[in-house]
Amino acid sequence: MDFRLSKYGKVFSTRPRGLDMRETLRAQLSPGEPVSISFDAVLKVSQSFSDEFLGGLIAELGPERVRVEGAMVPAVERVLNRALQHRGFNSVDDIGAVAA
Repeated sequence: MDFRLSKYGKVFSTRPRGLDMRETLRAQLSPGEPVSISFDAVLKVSQSFSDEFLGGLIAELGPERVRVEGAMVPAVERVLNRALQHRGFNSVDDIGAVAA
């Protein structure tokens, strides 16, 4: 499944918003289905949003089912990478190895 975050806004902050977006994505996901998340056209994300949305999703589904794709604003990529490093990954490139 392809999930384009910019469909829901351009700026994302707070842990509750991260949980809300994770639940929105999960509601659209079929069991066992991998997900590709696009942060294209997203201008800003907070550390707490990134950890709750992306980190929480990886914790639930496993890193092999979650992939981050597309172009990102450098500041967004830095924040996502920091959130993932907190969970034991080096960067967004470390997840989604077998997602299709």
